[in-house]
Amino acid sequence: GERAKRLGEAVEVIKLLFSQQKSTFNGKYYQLKDALCEPKPVQKPHPPLLIGGVGPKLIQPLAARHADIWHFFPGSGGDGAVKKMCEDFDALCRKVGRDPAQVEKSLSLRDQQLAGTAEEIRGRVKALANVGVRHFILSLSPPYDRALMKRFATEVMPELRKG
Repeated sequence: GERAKRLGEAVEVIKLLFSQQKSTFNGKYYQLKDALCEPKPVQKPHPPLLIGGVGPKLIQPLAARHADIWHFFPGSGGDGAVKKMCEDFDALCRKVGRDPAQVEKSLSLRDQQLAGTAEEIRGRVKALANVGVRHFILSLSPPYDRALMKRFATEVMPELRKG
């Protein structure tokens, strides 16, 4: 809980520093007085903020309020579990007064999801995209399978972009 609370304050501080000429913040963990952050980022009002985690009490509400991208880890349950998590997160966004479409969803593709033919992998990724996931991070175990990464880049992704 303590780390999540620190993260909450840190997100507020970062957004202030990226968007204000001088930033003042008086929190429990961080204090700023007329702090400068120069040069400002090119993206306005700030670079996309990705917040990852599934903690329902602190992390998900924080992501619902501040994230541009929410990265989550669905456990077991397949596409049904992912769909439920996306629906629950969208409801949380609405509860905090935010349009769920403002927060893109991201998850990690693990070794088992990347097994099989390119067509099978595309099918799994398409199923996840159909329930709202827009960003995918390959999360492989060492030793890293370079052939798998190359196959994903050359045989899976180009076909997904077409559809």
